[in-house]
Amino acid sequence: MIINKTQSYAIRVLELLAQKKDILISAKKISQILNIPYKYLTRVMTKLSESQLVNSYRGKDGGFMIAKEPSEIKLKDIIDIFSNESPHQCIYGDGSICSQKTKCTLHDKWQNSKESINESFLNTTIQELVK
Repeated sequence: MIINKTQSYAIRVLELLAQKKDILISAKKISQILNIPYKYLTRVMTKLSESQLVNSYRGKDGGFMIAKEPSEIKLKDIIDIFSNESPHQCIYGDGSICSQKTKCTLHDKWQNSKESINESFLNTTIQELVK
């Protein structure tokens, strides 16, 4: 499974907030610590806040804190929040995407791999990533 840049950033942000669980961290500081472009980060933080994975606090001393216990946040949840379409699709030689109706030769093998990866992400939490 390919994790896109936004999903990777979101996972890294939640890992950082889990490490600094009781501390408000500004978007600017998160951007600096994780080397994520500030404007890109603000879009990620908005979506994480809307999904109730982070709490946002406005004002001069505002910032972000993780909203749930890190052990309750599964990687699959984060990946799903930032998924527009499945990043793991079989593609025919002509560039068209295979489907259940028109399976390519690798479809069944890829499906087994997808299920295994999804299972792994479903069983992995942010807590497990925190060092």
